Amino acid sequence: MGVTHVLNAAHGTAHSHGGQDFYGATIDYHGVPAHDLPSFDISRFFFSAAQFIHDALSTPGEADLTPRVQERSEMPHTREDSSLPGGAGGRDSYETPALPDLQRLCWLRGGSENHLDQVWPNIYLGDAWAARSKTTLQSLSITHILNAADGPYSINTGAKYYQDLQMEYYGVEAFDDPSFDLSVFFYDAAKFIGKALDTSGGK
Repeated sequence: MGVTHVLNAAHGTAHSHGGQDFYGATIDYHGVPAHDLPSFDISRFFFSAAQFIHDALSTPGEADLTPRVQERSEMPHTREDSSLPGGAGGRDSYETPALPDLQRLCWLRGGSENHLDQVWPNIYLGDAWAARSKTTLQSLSITHILNAADGPYSINTGAKYYQDLQMEYYGVEAFDDPSFDLSVFFYDAAKFIGKALDTSGGK
């Protein structure tokens, strides 16, 4: 990869044991002893970190800077609260995670062990068990179902399965294959989700 500089934003913590000695003479190291606490003021490290990054990018040749961040057990979902709001009003207080946080979740955390998780205010992501569990769907007051594995050989619930629950249904016959182009369904699926969220009490 040709890494020449390492900026460690978790220097000296239990999650990071790196240092200049660890990387040797061929890599420049800068450690920031930041703590993963909402009250911690990391701003005092901004200038020195920015200067280090500037120096790295100004180094002749193909300088590569690798930032290291502390692994976290949980990532806050809102500015003031780490739990997702239950009501529709919570959508306004939700702060979209930064790209590095999302990348870290993909790289470092495994999938959920739950059948159903709230991934955004009033938006739930579930598996086949959750899709077929009318009791679970009723208990959460689900009003709309988007099935991304519709079809006779997948999760073949269909609209009729939910008729007695008075839920709106939209099915996408997608295949679990790397070559399958799912993007053709994005617009219609997004419209369906938007319609659900714009409905009073929609989930």
